Amino acid sequence: MPAVGHTLEFPRKDTAYKKKESIPFDEFYSNVWKNRPRDEKGEKCRRWLVFALAGFAIGVTAFLMDQLEDFLVSKNRDLLQYFIDDFDDRFNSPWRFWLPALSYALICAFLGFLAGVMTTYYGPGATGSGVAEMIGYMNGVNYPEFLGVNTQITKVLGVTMAVASRLCIGKEGPLAHIGAIWGAASVYFPGLGFEFLQNDEFKRTIIAAGGSAGVSAAFGAPIGGTLFSYEMSKPTVFWTFDMIWKTFICCSTAVLVLALLQTLASGNVSDGFRGSTIKFGSQMTNDKYENTFQVLPAAIVIGVIGGCLGALFINVNFRMNAYRKKLLTTKWIKPIETACWSFSTGFVFVSVPFLIYISRTISC
Repeated sequence: MPAVGHTLEFPRKDTAYKKKESIPFDEFYSNVWKNRPRDEKGEKCRRWLVFALAGFAIGVTAFLMDQLEDFLVSKNRDLLQYFIDDFDDRFNSPWRFWLPALSYALICAFLGFLAGVMTTYYGPGATGSGVAEMIGYMNGVNYPEFLGVNTQITKVLGVTMAVASRLCIGKEGPLAHIGAIWGAASVYFPGLGFEFLQNDEFKRTIIAAGGSAGVSAAFGAPIGGTLFSYEMSKPTVFWTFDMIWKTFICCSTAVLVLALLQTLASGNVSDGFRGSTIKFGSQMTNDKYENTFQVLPAAIVIGVIGGCLGALFINVNFRMNAYRKKLLTTKWIKPIETACWSFSTGFVFVSVPFLIYISRTISC
């Protein structure tokens, strides 16, 4: 199945490509810029400082997103438990299931609807994960509304509410986009003398570092996050050895700040840093398991099954998105679609454990 917008005609009849412009990097390489009066040592220190500040902002943002998500999920779960406990003896058997399940699913639908409204009407630049747009930007394509205050606010709040609405999505890709926006914004922090960094060439560099820091905060992996943008920005013509170290500092700062804030928020400082809880959740047990060669065959089988399911998912997702572009032609229907999916997944998350519980009760 060909990609949406794919054509073999030349010249193209559509003008979609004209909505995007190339990023001008000429100023950075001009003699006027190279020969300007400057403090080389001061500029060198500020270059390192701006990467650290970007990492700090990304770590704080990831922490706030995680806390807001936990708050929304816990409140919805508390309401579900309230209906299960307090209404257990007041209704007949069918309502003991339907009332808690519907209340939980409706709140999920409401959160999904709010996220859809924000993305559709307030910050359309936050649509999708943002990774594809970041790749295009690093290779010189100026995507409309890829960077901006509206996009950042929508990305942070929209993703948090979408995850809390129990949609089967994650914060990893969006955190890369959020980090990229913070990277671009860091060169505009007032009073720090970053004016010489406010050019398109350096912004591309700091955006790549910010995207890496977002991935690092999601997975608790500063080295992996550094390599992420390096791989995504191929042919990587602007990467240097010096930039790799600066990107690593940005990623390490984001992971450190996130881990420190999560440790302080947990109230148990002696428990150690919690740098990977964005992706993998809090540690629920202290049991330790030994890794042996006995689990290797099972790991291989799981890997094969995961690869096949991943290929199937990509194929189905590609076809569904192509169909959605033909079906969802008006803005108002998009938040409603999101609310419907949120309601469905929320209802399934409650009904499946209930059915398992009923089946076990009957069997016993």
